Amino acid sequence: MAGVPLLDPVAGAVVSMMIVKAGAEISWDAAKQLTDTAPDAHVMDSIRRELDAMQPDGVRSWSHLRARWTGPLAMVDLHVVVDSQASVSAAHTIAERVRSTLISRVNHIGDVAVHVDAEPEVRMMLMLLLVLLLCCSWCCSY
Repeated sequence: MAGVPLLDPVAGAVVSMMIVKAGAEISWDAAKQLTDTAPDAHVMDSIRRELDAMQPDGVRSWSHLRARWTGPLAMVDLHVVVDSQASVSAAHTIAERVRSTLISRVNHIGDVAVHVDAEPEVRMMLMLLLVLLLCCSWCCSY
């Protein structure tokens, strides 16, 4: 190479390192896609903002938010709490609205699995607390 015999092996080594680097980067990206990595904080914050905005529309609260990349799209799982007196049909409508809103408003979401939980009834919780207090007071009196 240019009359300098040492340059040929050096140029070959440089080209070889560039090929190895490109191969490692491609392998790393493929491994991340195959192992379902989590979306970055920007995507998760966008999802949280949309969920918080939905709370007046039948969603009492939400929890268990998880997301993962599957190829170029994010798959989202979450739980929403709805009124305990809501019918199954109404709860399904709320879940479908949550799903379609997230898919349409947050970029790169492929699908959303919404698990619906009924809001715990306050009366039942108060009755259980009363029974617990009565049992404790009865046990302590002996």
